[in-house]
Amino acid sequence: MSFGLRNAPSTFQRFITEVLFGLDFVFPYLDDVLVASSSEEEHKEHLKMVFDRFQQYGLRINISKSVMGADQVEYLGYLITAEGSRPLPEKVEAITNYKLPTTIHELRTFLGMINFYRRYLKEAAKTQAPLHEMLKGAKKKDRRKVPWTDDTIKCFEKCKADLAEAALLSFPRYGLPLSLCTDASDFAHIQGKDNVVADALSRIEAVSTIDYDAIAEKQLHDEELQQLMQNNSSLKFKPSTLPSGKILWCDISTSNIRPYIPQQFRLQMFQQIHGFCHPGIKTTIKQMTEKFIWSDMKKQVGEWAKTCIRCQKCKVNRHTKSKFGEYQVPDARFSVVHIDLIGPLPPSEGMEYCLTCIDRFSSWMEAVPLPDITAEIVGRAFYNHWVSRFGVPAQIITDQGRQFESHLFRRLVSICGAKVSHTTSYHPQCNGKIERLHRTLKGAIKVHDNIRWTESLPTVLLGLRAAIRPDTNHSIAQMVYGTTIKLPGEFFDPPTIRMNQETFVSKLQKFMEELKPMPSTSVKHQILFVHKDLRSCSYVFVRIDRVKKALEPPYKGPYVVVERFGKYFTVLVKDKHVNITIDRLKPAYLLATDKVNDKPCKHSDAKDSHLSSNTQTTSRCGRHVKRPVRFRD
Repeated sequence: MSFGLRNAPSTFQRFITEVLFGLDFVFPYLDDVLVASSSEEEHKEHLKMVFDRFQQYGLRINISKSVMGADQVEYLGYLITAEGSRPLPEKVEAITNYKLPTTIHELRTFLGMINFYRRYLKEAAKTQAPLHEMLKGAKKKDRRKVPWTDDTIKCFEKCKADLAEAALLSFPRYGLPLSLCTDASDFAHIQGKDNVVADALSRIEAVSTIDYDAIAEKQLHDEELQQLMQNNSSLKFKPSTLPSGKILWCDISTSNIRPYIPQQFRLQMFQQIHGFCHPGIKTTIKQMTEKFIWSDMKKQVGEWAKTCIRCQKCKVNRHTKSKFGEYQVPDARFSVVHIDLIGPLPPSEGMEYCLTCIDRFSSWMEAVPLPDITAEIVGRAFYNHWVSRFGVPAQIITDQGRQFESHLFRRLVSICGAKVSHTTSYHPQCNGKIERLHRTLKGAIKVHDNIRWTESLPTVLLGLRAAIRPDTNHSIAQMVYGTTIKLPGEFFDPPTIRMNQETFVSKLQKFMEELKPMPSTSVKHQILFVHKDLRSCSYVFVRIDRVKKALEPPYKGPYVVVERFGKYFTVLVKDKHVNITIDRLKPAYLLATDKVNDKPCKHSDAKDSHLSSNTQTTSRCGRHVKRPVRFRD
């Protein structure tokens, strides 16, 4: 197999592993084969066995590139000796002479190089932590400047110094006692906090224990306990002697013995019981009331269960589904245009993408094949195929594609005098006019059954522009030109009535003024649900709409709500103001101790009809029905 193919290395690795299978003194990596022996005589025997295998499988050795009988060898960037292994001196020198990185990309390159020898560096994670902190939020090939400080520069120099002083890693010696470091289970050896290596490998959260001796001490001076013992006749308290000799007061009025829990330990008890499987509010209250007792227990436990961050992020009760928004009908043709990109498509005449544009007033569409979707190519295509024909639109509606948010595209529309409006992420309904065009366009191209879609595209566009629209009873061409366009093969006669140009222009102008698009009809039977607390909550969770990893929570957050609008909220995400549709939000319930960086939320002047859509609905006959309170959640 030629090594130019993508899967050639892995295929050859499987082959060489099969060739040398069973020879535990051989370490093959692609075409580099390392044979380790303890003596010269043993080495000769090992080489003979390896040569026999090579001959059996028809392999040949390049003598000029082979080293035999050496006491040390350079292998995969390491210097292997009889005592152990260490980094190659020339590699270490190149890293220690590495200059201070100026960009984030250079810093990431340095960390990648030095971590190749991470096993030789003591406390590498602790030393490199400030450097990795500066990489948070970085993009691929990020050219931003590194915000160096005195502390981070010291960490950078220490990384290089640690590599220069890298210790020799010796091989294990057979026959000597072996020390195994692990966490204590049945045997008490080393505490987890002291056994850093094993404790870091184990990500299992330790289950905390309940200190009933401390609870008994707090019960001695608890006024609430005294009041319950004196005033509450339904509870029967009885002292219980602990192994330490301390007295623990418990309630025995039920079949379970329930110890009284003072204020300081109540949240700990809740986290202990609720943390096993994070059940619902009712189940948690039932479990807690069966095991413990204190005043207003159900209310407090219910509040804690409701504000559990993990439950809110991982459990889905009901997704928000607001009423569809409606765009205002434009007053003129080509004043509002929707644009988007399709692709990648099968290559056709060097084109793999398509820029689509559609006028909101007339629904006139353009589809421009593109070889690539860089900002320069997209901006030039939009200017050449739309602006040059129909003029500059007053408003351009597009998604958050990097091509449309680039400085070049913004500069182009700024020069033309147009306003760009971006839709919220993961919400294609905002740009539904052109998303629906994509469905129709792709379906028509598939029907032509031509892999060279660029040849079928002009014919498809001609047919779509000439088709009669059921809402206006006119074709798209009539909305633009004031008359129908002739299709290939259509029978036609030259007009017999002659009309002067002035009369024709005046009549055409009057006809075009009367020709207006019909307002879009909303879905009558749309099932709506918007949580009532979205109107007042200070924090929200954001639904993850991308392809999620296995066992990944469906929501992320909580995030601070900065400002509210009719169909979207402005949310503070990683110190940035991000507009997110309310269909991806749900209110977050937090305790006072969980609220950080709380900022006052602003209410816009826009109508909040979408936020109250779950309190009023429309029946089939069009009547407005106010739903009962018990159905509003």
